Amino acid sequence: MDNIVFGVAIILAFVLPVYYFIANKNKESKAVKKSLNGFLEPLGLKVGEMEILGSKIIGLDENKSHLYYYQVAKTQIPPVIVALNDFSSCRIQAFTANAHSGSVSSGLIQKVEIVFEPKNKNGAVHHIPVFDIYKDMQLQGELQMAEKWKNKVNALFVP
Repeated sequence: MDNIVFGVAIILAFVLPVYYFIANKNKESKAVKKSLNGFLEPLGLKVGEMEILGSKIIGLDENKSHLYYYQVAKTQIPPVIVALNDFSSCRIQAFTANAHSGSVSSGLIQKVEIVFEPKNKNGAVHHIPVFDIYKDMQLQGELQMAEKWKNKVNALFVP
């Protein structure tokens, strides 16, 4: 009988923290979605597909006509909203600097942006900065996130 109680206690010791972590993530995701909807609803938009990476959120509205990018900060900064019908494509732009250590040289990514090319030749190019070494200090998946969303958005730009 003692072995069963001990076994159950060990299992609970591993399962409860995982459950707690998942429950908190879902709660946090709902809070973020509610906050985003507060910004988007006055514009007639509603949160659709989204991805959260640390304090950064990127996604599409329900109709997939607008992309939004939001960075959670101590002060409430409205999300960047891009009307996709004004653009023909998007690409990733990474700014690098050469770093030297002895005889080894490598490129250090300093900034990553998602760049939207306008349909109209006179239109303005739109940049969404997803990483800046002076604000973020270290890449934590921003480059992969930007690449993933570039592919999703470019799939929506059907000629």
